[in-house]
Amino acid sequence: MKDWINTRQSLTKWLSKSSLRKEFSKKINFEDLSLWWISELMNKDNITDNSWYLNLNNRLNLNKKVSSQEKNNYQILLINLFKKLFYKIVSCVLVKIFFFKKEKFNFKRDTIYGLYTNFIYFKNSFTDRQYGNFINKRSKNKIYVLELPENFYFIKNIFKIKRNLKKIPIDYVILNKGLKFVDIFKIFYISLLLFLKLQKVLKKKNYFLINNIDCRDILEPKLIKSFFGPIQDQLYKAKALENTLKKLKTKNFINCYDFYYQSRAFFHFSKKVKDMQIININHAIYFKNDLTFCFEKKDFSKKNNSFYSPKPDFFFTQGEKYFKHLKNTFKKKKLFCIGSLKVECNNFIIKKQKSKKKKARKNILILCGINDYESFIKIINESQIKDYKIFVAPHPLKKKKR
Repeated sequence: MKDWINTRQSLTKWLSKSSLRKEFSKKINFEDLSLWWISELMNKDNITDNSWYLNLNNRLNLNKKVSSQEKNNYQILLINLFKKLFYKIVSCVLVKIFFFKKEKFNFKRDTIYGLYTNFIYFKNSFTDRQYGNFINKRSKNKIYVLELPENFYFIKNIFKIKRNLKKIPIDYVILNKGLKFVDIFKIFYISLLLFLKLQKVLKKKNYFLINNIDCRDILEPKLIKSFFGPIQDQLYKAKALENTLKKLKTKNFINCYDFYYQSRAFFHFSKKVKDMQIININHAIYFKNDLTFCFEKKDFSKKNNSFYSPKPDFFFTQGEKYFKHLKNTFKKKKLFCIGSLKVECNNFIIKKQKSKKKKARKNILILCGINDYESFIKIINESQIKDYKIFVAPHPLKKKKR
C-alpha cells in the first residue's frame, strides 16, 4: 500500500510543479486556456485505463522497465483525428436538421447542465438523475443545457430521443446546436499548430523526471495523444457551452463535473460569461485513490492566469469526506455539504420480513462506479473467498451483462 501512496503523491506533486506546466501556460494555450489542464496527463484516468498507472507504480517503486510500452504511430493518430473531425461535422449537421425547432433563450436564474445518457423516467418526467427532485422545485427559474450523444446510438435513436425530450419537465436548449462550424475548424487547426509547438518544447529537455526517476516513456505518449482527439473534443463542447450561456444570460451555471474529464474546459469558457456563478454539485463518491480528486493547492489561484487551473465558484458535496478534502484546498465559505440529490430518484422497495429465524447467509455486495467493475471482478476471481455469495452491481449506465 505504501508504494501506491508514494506513486499517487509523487505524480500529483510532479503535475503541479513540472516546468512543462509553465511552458504550456506561455506557449500552448487556446483562448487563454492552457492545454495543460485538459491534457490526458491532467485527466489522470487510472480507472478506465490503468495500464500506464501500473507501469508508473512499478517504475517509481521498483525501478522496473516497461516491457511493452506502446509508441505513438502518428499516421494512425492523424487518420483517427480526421475521422473524428468528419464525424463531428456530420453529427452537427444531423442535430441542426432533426432538432431544428427554434429555442427560446429567455432569462432563467439557474442553467443546469444535463447529459442525455444520464436521463431517466421519474414520476412521468424525463429528467437527469444526478439532480433528483431539485429540478422540479421552482422549475420556472430553471433551464437545461442538454448534451446529446454524438455516436451511433444517436443516429439509431434520433426519433426516440425526440419523443423523450418532450417529457422533460423544464425548458431546455441543446448544447450541440451551440457549436458553430467556424469553431470546429478553428479548434482543429489551432490545436494542430499547438502540437507542433509542443514538439519543439519536448526537444529541449526531459521534463518527465519524478523523484529523479525517468518516466518519459510512460507519460510522454499520454501527453502527445491528448492532441489527437481528447483536447479537441473538450474544446468543441466548451465553446458550444460558452456560445449557449451567452445567449441565456443566466445567473447560476450548475453542473456535476467535479474535476473529471471535460470539467476544466467548461469552467474556463463559462467564466467568459459576465455576472454568472459556477456551482458544482458533487457527482459521485469520493475516494483518494481516484486520481481525479488528487490536486495541489498551488494548482489554483484568484488570478485570471492560464498558469492556474480553472475552477468553479462553489462546491456542493454529497458527504463530509469530500467536503474535508476540498477544505484543504478551497475556502470553507465556498463549500457546502448537502448530501446526495439523486437518491430521490431511487425507488427503494422495503419488504417486511417475517420473524422466522433463518440461517444467516454470507453475502458481499460490491457497488461499482461507471468504469471500475472490471477491476473488481479481476480481484475477486484471483481471491480465495469461500462460503460467500458475491454480487457485483455495475453503474446504472452499464447496461451490458457481463
